[in-house]
Amino acid sequence: MKLSIIIPIYNVEKYLDKCLNSVLKQIEKEDEVILINDGSTDNSFNICKNIKEIYMKNNIVLINKKNEGVAIARNIGLKKATGDYIFWIDSDDWLDDNCIKCIKDTIEKTNSDIILFDFYNVNKKNINPCFIFKEEKKISKEKILIEVAQDSFRSFLWRTVVKRNIYENIYFPEGVQMMEDFSIYHLLFHKAKTFYYIRKPLYYYRLVNNSLSQKKKDVMLIYNISLQREEFFRKNYPEIEEKYRLAPILSASCLGIDLKKCKENPQIFIRKYLFFLLTRDYFRLNKKIQFILISISNVLLKKIRQIYDEN
Repeated sequence: MKLSIIIPIYNVEKYLDKCLNSVLKQIEKEDEVILINDGSTDNSFNICKNIKEIYMKNNIVLINKKNEGVAIARNIGLKKATGDYIFWIDSDDWLDDNCIKCIKDTIEKTNSDIILFDFYNVNKKNINPCFIFKEEKKISKEKILIEVAQDSFRSFLWRTVVKRNIYENIYFPEGVQMMEDFSIYHLLFHKAKTFYYIRKPLYYYRLVNNSLSQKKKDVMLIYNISLQREEFFRKNYPEIEEKYRLAPILSASCLGIDLKKCKENPQIFIRKYLFFLLTRDYFRLNKKIQFILISISNVLLKKIRQIYDEN
């Protein structure tokens, strides 16, 4: 079984060595690692070249291209991939020492279309494990689609190893600089038939300030992409209840968007499904407080957010 590990790279010289070493020290001969340098202006490309020389492995593919955005870089990686399964890695993250072996053993055992696993959240102060379910198991398509519809375990491609043929005719939307994974994540689960969950953190996800500040700038983009997913589920899986489908949209509506620009006023649905939203384990306490505030008054939420940002 051949694994294609694809790593888009852009200006991550600070973290890249740790990422690449964590991968290359555990891959097997039949696997391939595809590095796509998306026009980095720092030393990232040279780090890739040096690492390739150190490991002297023929299964490392290094692509250097002009900067066109992560979506185009991902599409190039998919076209180059020849493995049985696709495994994405973000270039500022790193793998647990047993990650690849655990994934490949599970694939050999289950032959599932999609393998899910847990991860560690890494910030400046702490490293905390994040789990999806309470036990390792096969998951029915009906169950997993409800989870994906509400984005209960977050649409991270790097925690989702997928058979390469599932990606046929699925492309990342070019020109999108964030949430390109969210844009296609549900399509993978729509096409796949079998799913297996490994209850073990195998990946270290580094929280960086860039991504957080970018979210503040692109709140309407987040809302609109969430809306597209809801429309997909409403059309293809009408049996999934509205409250599950709406959860990502209602979460996005708390980011400070102009409610007048929304297709339908999210405040109405937050009020309708407030108890449901407050009882979801995947929403943190600060998000639940935002739901309560916006159900009372969106103006109140904006004022509180403004005071918080100023301080």
